[in-house]
Amino acid sequence: MSERSWFSELTAVVASAPSIAELAGITVAFDVGGESCGIDLARRIPTTGVSADCRLVGSDDLFERLVRGKTTLQRAHIAGELELHGRPDNLLRLAYLFELTSSAMRS
Repeated sequence: MSERSWFSELTAVVASAPSIAELAGITVAFDVGGESCGIDLARRIPTTGVSADCRLVGSDDLFERLVRGKTTLQRAHIAGELELHGRPDNLLRLAYLFELTSSAMRS
């Protein structure tokens, strides 16, 4: 997957945020236009997104808005902009990832 600014910003926050431990054990994949990238939250590193506990399918624009705090996972899913795949409890915990990232972007 070509480098996307939202993904770079997301991985930077994951790598530096001590509170990400609350999400440890979850791997997440982001699918955009048939390409995947991912993050292993336990190890705080980017992955190919091939095997993940949770998979989010959406557009670059959507993930940019999620990272910037302009929308939430719940709103995007209800609006039909986002497909969510994985265990519901892990998906709910991922909302924290975007809250953390959007807070870091504002400071």
